[in-house]
Amino acid sequence: MREIPTSWDGPIRLGLREAELTRAEQMAAEIEQLLPGQFQALEKLQRESLTTEQENALQTAAIDRTEAEQKMVAQAEATLKVTWPMVASAAPADLRNAAKKLAARYVEAEETAEMIDRYRDIVNYNFWRATCEAEVTEPALRARETAWRAEQEFQNAQLQAAKKSYEESFAAWREVLDAAPVLRADELTAEELAELIARYRMVLEQLDEKLPTPFILQDILDRTSTVAQ
Repeated sequence: MREIPTSWDGPIRLGLREAELTRAEQMAAEIEQLLPGQFQALEKLQRESLTTEQENALQTAAIDRTEAEQKMVAQAEATLKVTWPMVASAAPADLRNAAKKLAARYVEAEETAEMIDRYRDIVNYNFWRATCEAEVTEPALRARETAWRAEQEFQNAQLQAAKKSYEESFAAWREVLDAAPVLRADELTAEELAELIARYRMVLEQLDEKLPTPFILQDILDRTSTVAQ
């Protein structure tokens, strides 16, 4: 798996976000095993430290809060935020070092996962991963194959055969899009399908037929109507 240079302490691997989140969960579980119930106990302690005014501000609907209450809510939420490093720092002396080491690993894993998330956004990682995964599925291969066949049949004036192949391609594309929300929301994919739909409409026009209603890719057609029409 290729490493990506970063402005952070070192390179990262974009495919390891989920592994880092799992590692963070494991570290949290180990701290909980070492200090059972202490996270919840600290949460309760922090809650009890709130003033009456802060408690009242928290109970007030956000839309009804005054500026002063909004500030109190912000302060209260900061107080209520409990972290594993806080739990480790409050551990008994004989367990504190071990707890702090686990908490440091937890923070490292969380921060690494967050950094990977940022770089994934920069390079549009989720889209490209979804594309690569979708392209090798049976529906995607079927969608491409039947679209190619439809184009050949259209060029050879085999209109009924082309119509059937286009419709088989659209059915396969429906499966692909339903299984990959990232592709369904992608504009380039929508434009590619809009062009395919436009050629299908040319076949229908020569057959003196109308677009089926409801159309299987109506959501794509609605988004790209200016291209498809």
